[in-house]
Amino acid sequence: MNHRWFSVVLVSVGLVTTGCEKLTDPLTVARIGNVRITLGEFRDHYRIGRDPEALRAVPMESRRTHLERMLEARLKYLEAKRLGLDQDSLYALRFREVRDRAVMEEMMREKILYRLIPERDVRQWYKYSGTAVKVKTISFYTGERDRPKEVLAKGALAWQVYDRLRRGEPFDSLVVRYSDDPGERKSAGNPRWIRWGSASPQLCRELFALEKGRFSRPIRSESGFAIYQIVEKNRVEEQPLRLIRFEVLSQMRNVSPYRERIDAEVERFIQQVASLYHYKEDEFAWNYLSGLMKIRKAAMMSGQVTEGSDQFEIVPLDHYRHALCRWDGDSLTIGEVIDYVRRNGGRTPPDFTDEKTRRSWIEGIARRKLLSHHAYQLGYATDPEVLEQLRNYELRVLPTVLENRLVREKVDITEEQARQFFESHRDQFKLPAARLVREILIGNYDVAEEVARRAKAGEDFVKLVREFNERRSTKDSDGLLGWLSEGAFGELGTQAVRMRKGEIAGPIPVGNKWSVIRIEDEQPERLKTFEEARTQVMDRARADAQLRLARELSENLRKRYRPVIYERALARAFPLPK
Repeated sequence: MNHRWFSVVLVSVGLVTTGCEKLTDPLTVARIGNVRITLGEFRDHYRIGRDPEALRAVPMESRRTHLERMLEARLKYLEAKRLGLDQDSLYALRFREVRDRAVMEEMMREKILYRLIPERDVRQWYKYSGTAVKVKTISFYTGERDRPKEVLAKGALAWQVYDRLRRGEPFDSLVVRYSDDPGERKSAGNPRWIRWGSASPQLCRELFALEKGRFSRPIRSESGFAIYQIVEKNRVEEQPLRLIRFEVLSQMRNVSPYRERIDAEVERFIQQVASLYHYKEDEFAWNYLSGLMKIRKAAMMSGQVTEGSDQFEIVPLDHYRHALCRWDGDSLTIGEVIDYVRRNGGRTPPDFTDEKTRRSWIEGIARRKLLSHHAYQLGYATDPEVLEQLRNYELRVLPTVLENRLVREKVDITEEQARQFFESHRDQFKLPAARLVREILIGNYDVAEEVARRAKAGEDFVKLVREFNERRSTKDSDGLLGWLSEGAFGELGTQAVRMRKGEIAGPIPVGNKWSVIRIEDEQPERLKTFEEARTQVMDRARADAQLRLARELSENLRKRYRPVIYERALARAFPLPK
């Protein structure tokens, strides 16, 4: 069993379904013909991504605005159905993929997740997960390319700061001086709530064991080290369990002892299904594809083809039908694998000239298809949870399909239209003020502070650059960073544009280091020429035309379908019933 396929299945059984609309209250808040939006559906939709505390008092204007957005999407959904856009070939293909995945995931949840994580454990976790702590943080970042010596130095600094905290120095002042995170330095530790289960088990154990006002030891993480201070401890009002059940299960399946049990059961179940359907690989097709990929690799090494070209162009179209894997009732062809990789491989597609990568992907695709086949055989296509997911997929995606067809694809901006738009909005296309900056980048705050003092006292700035600058890309140019405008390099650019030629400033925080800068030259704000603004003008003109079409579409849909809002029912949406 290859690791990649195994991981795919584990993600599947821990799926979090977002945007799931439950018709939990029959009262109607809006109607479009025979289609209605119920009070429960509106509540569930409004809850998504919001702090439960904010649901205690929701102004009517906010309710109307949100309901109008729901109606807008529902109108587009109905129009897409009327126009038959759900039969669009690309949409239909995506819908089948979503349905195949949904039936497989529901089967895996019922066969494994629900059985190995008892309902009483789910409810206990849900109850405990309502606990939260508000923390401030001092972060000490390390990078993947940092040498062990540099990581150890950063860890030693974290422990030094910890000792200063123990001696009574204020947390907030140490954040400003030592944190590598700009947000923490600006907001005195970036106070935020951490809910039980939302962070790693180790971090949760460390933080929830502390009392209010206490601070943690330096805690190691993938990004470096961090010291936390507990500002407040509280219970957070949770979303109802029915809305976040999959999220709770996803959290639980990744902690011991559930993780080990589920991993073993998934492995056993896959082997059982493979045996049931007599799953086997076709040696001829595997060797054929392997041989073609070896030819491509040799062509790449000799320079006959470029690395970024289509790696499957070497496969003849009439050979797409060859089956790589077979089982009772179905198979997986070379063409299906190629189509899947092209659509799901991302910006950097998997390298099929590498044998391990090729086998991992093919096995993953085949076994996902096999499990979906088994789920269909068991009748999961009509499972209520699956049907609900498919309904929500249609409600979410078909409006976008309609917008693409009737708005985005309708707009094509010509050169003349772009120039007309530019002339009528010329004052909106400007080159911002900029400063030519020479910089000394230093990793230690105390050293940066001393260098800034010496530079401001009149010491030769270029000599200081040559002695202290740690930015490799500007070593050869004696620290010349280039022209910076507002926001470039964060605080560095913001502060630079406020300075005049010859002025020196610093230390200025830049990532986890500090900069001392001198302004070498100034460039005032000015209007762009059309050629300078061409790309921006085309984008703005296209967006402006699309917005006009979108408004026309919305007005026409409201005239056609005449939606109705029931204000009295909407008034009952919040506060939520106990």
